[in-house]
Amino acid sequence: MIMEVWDVFAKLSYAIIGLFVVISAIFFKHLPKPFKLLAFLFFTDAFFETCSVLLRNYSEDGTNLFISPLANLATLFIISVFYLRFVLRRGQYRIVYIVLSSLAVFLVVRDVIYALEGDFQNLHFLSLFYSSFMIAVFTITYFLQIAMYSDMKIVRNYLILSVVFFLHALFGMLFAVGINFMINESLEIVSYFWISRISLMLITNVVLIIMIWKLGRTRRRLQSD
Repeated sequence: MIMEVWDVFAKLSYAIIGLFVVISAIFFKHLPKPFKLLAFLFFTDAFFETCSVLLRNYSEDGTNLFISPLANLATLFIISVFYLRFVLRRGQYRIVYIVLSSLAVFLVVRDVIYALEGDFQNLHFLSLFYSSFMIAVFTITYFLQIAMYSDMKIVRNYLILSVVFFLHALFGMLFAVGINFMINESLEIVSYFWISRISLMLITNVVLIIMIWKLGRTRRRLQSD
């Protein structure tokens, strides 16, 4: 039953990613720069999902676990640029955040090597936990800056996205812990983490689709006038 629910959610996720890619492609040139950047989240998702499916179905050993760390790195890179360039206040602390985000590269390389070698006992998907942790740090920093600085302009879309990204990152960390149980113990234990995380992924995707559709449609209409 759990796996059937997971399969339904996974197919729904693929459909929403496909819808997002179509909508982003239609409105891409009309989007403001921050949302053009965020559109690449789903272009990369579509790319990595396609690679994962192809490897699972057509490779000799069906190994595709190394795709996940690469997707985590791409997501962290895009969201890091989004916050550091467009959302957060400028300051020297940004250098620290850039260095911390860059450390994810080493964890990705580690996870990719273990996945390719089939060393599942040592494959803990630390890259997923760390990338989710850093995304949570960016969102919390934004919330703190809103609270601390009276001149901090609150952008409604950024605030909504930050709440969604924070919840997504929180369950990403829980899911990263759950993966270790999945590999070394029972699938049943972490099934609820799976369903919760993919539910939040769907919510994140839908929120972004609505924002990009509204922004793209409005700006296209204004530019045509």
